[in-house]
Amino acid sequence: MTSKNTKQLKHKRICVSCNQPFEKTELIKITLHKDNLVVDLKKNIPGRSVYIYPGQICLAKISGMKKKLFNRLKLNQVNINKENIIPELVSLITNLDLSLTCPLNKEEF
Repeated sequence: MTSKNTKQLKHKRICVSCNQPFEKTELIKITLHKDNLVVDLKKNIPGRSVYIYPGQICLAKISGMKKKLFNRLKLNQVNINKENIIPELVSLITNLDLSLTCPLNKEEF
């Protein structure tokens, strides 16, 4: 038997920045796949992942979350250039065309 809270969070994911639940379609998925960080717009690439809400506050907070991101994605166990990873990630996310991730957009991408 499932509780009411479990049913409400079934299709929701937690933003790594603000720790708030959102629908999966509202978030950007960052996945560690074959020792590369990938912005997964289709949300179907396997691997360790985190979800980030594309709002300005969450994106601003992510710059100071290096340790949390490294732990969640287990980046310390991977041979990856860790020097500029946070600025590159923030740059990737802010330069995204967010219309692609809009749940109302019927286009396949």
